[in-house]
Amino acid sequence: MKELQAAEKFCKEIISHFKKEIKAIWVLTVEKGKEVTLTILLDDLNVNKLRKYKIERFVKQVEKKILKEDSIAIHAGFYELSKYFENVMKGNLVMFSEIRNSQPLYDPTGFFTPLKPLIEEGEIIGTRESLLKLIHNVKGRLAKIDMLKLEVLENLYSAVVSAGQAPLIAMNYPAPVPKEVSKQLKKHFVNQKGWLNVESINTCEEIISTFKDFEHKRKVDISGKELDELVKKSKVFISRMEHLVSKIHQEE
Repeated sequence: MKELQAAEKFCKEIISHFKKEIKAIWVLTVEKGKEVTLTILLDDLNVNKLRKYKIERFVKQVEKKILKEDSIAIHAGFYELSKYFENVMKGNLVMFSEIRNSQPLYDPTGFFTPLKPLIEEGEIIGTRESLLKLIHNVKGRLAKIDMLKLEVLENLYSAVVSAGQAPLIAMNYPAPVPKEVSKQLKKHFVNQKGWLNVESINTCEEIISTFKDFEHKRKVDISGKELDELVKKSKVFISRMEHLVSKIHQEE
């Protein structure tokens, strides 16, 4: 690509005369067959005003030379190292946008080059990449919350099924499968003995059906409030099963 070749030629010419004063050079924009925009990073700790003036004059001369020899217009701007570093520390988004779209030509100390991957990886706060990373992280946290909700619901399901089976086993009935627990409790302890209220049966059915809806993807979300209500109902249900088992043993 002749534009970049012209830029590299320009870079070598400048570096051959002012290597100590120049920290980095990078390409900002390329217009095919016409021009290249560059930025030169000057180490202002080693460049006084007179030296800077000489560099700027020399850069203009090389620009004219490249235009004459290669028919490519080079437009070079300048950053001073101290100002550039200040912009980095302040999180200047315009500057980071510039870095994102640029291409390093000369960076012997590795000052400029590491910034580009940091931007691309979303490590610079306020950039588009950092916002996308933030959204991705939020989605990840939400997914983790959903997994925790499902885990809590699964534990409630297991606890309610086990608690509901306990009084049936205590009465020497075979332990029913989960979906039959509420039916058997209703049959033996609501209808026959009157030792249990319908509310307990409803709680058992609600928790088992809610978990099954999640398991079979019929339900994809549950609010924290809903989950909290189920936890409270489960505690009441388990307490009633404990009392029911105690009552059975007392009747023997």
